[in-house]
Amino acid sequence: MSDVRTLAGKTAIVTGACGMLGAAIARMFSEEGCRVAIIDHDAKTLSRIATGINASGGDAIDIEAVAHDPVAAASAVTAAMARYGALDILVNAAGTEQRKLQNAVDLDWSAP
Repeated sequence: MSDVRTLAGKTAIVTGACGMLGAAIARMFSEEGCRVAIIDHDAKTLSRIATGINASGGDAIDIEAVAHDPVAAASAVTAAMARYGALDILVNAAGTEQRKLQNAVDLDWSAP
């Protein structure tokens, strides 16, 4: 019987991946066998984090986007799905102002 608690083979999106918390979460998911789409607005730091995950045997894609921008967030999800297919986990570690986040909650995060 398989362990339903395993993350191996799952795909996660982690927003705010350039922050200490988001980066740590992305690395932890990767260490557990999860593919990770890491999202943040700092392309240089994001690339460095993705490169580190990939160099450690993980599978990460870096997607530059501002999480509270609905169009950018939708494009980021589309890019992650184009790379990995189904998405299993969403971690929103991005810090933002509450009113900006309220504008983004209208997104449909369901897979097609």
